[in-house]
Amino acid sequence: MTMPPSRLPAAVGRLLLCSVLGLGAAGCGGTARNPFAPPSAADTQISVFVENQGFNDVRVYALTSRGSKSVGTVGGNTHLRASLEWRQMDQISFRIEVLAGRTYNTHAIAVSPGDRVDLTIPNNPGNAFIRIR
Repeated sequence: MTMPPSRLPAAVGRLLLCSVLGLGAAGCGGTARNPFAPPSAADTQISVFVENQGFNDVRVYALTSRGSKSVGTVGGNTHLRASLEWRQMDQISFRIEVLAGRTYNTHAIAVSPGDRVDLTIPNNPGNAFIRIR
């Protein structure tokens, strides 16, 4: 059975409209977060990735408005991954203590829960920098 040429564009239009609506409805399922559910780790933590490009071992501390917290010790030419409790947007900076050496502080940046913070420590720790990913 063939359709008359005048009805063909209307049938194609209806088929296209149904396809678009079906795909749109399929993409909406399950994206809303239950406000009564306990917060997940991504809602209450930040990830910290420290890359020590120098040869000296360093101790790293996170400095916030709530005080300081040890991130850990990072050996020369190694890296460290850590997670810190983080419940709201706040400023963070880092104190870098070279073992048997000087102490350096980085600039501060604003961080929100779920962010990843990268701290790169070059050969001269005074030039360390941080960024958000």
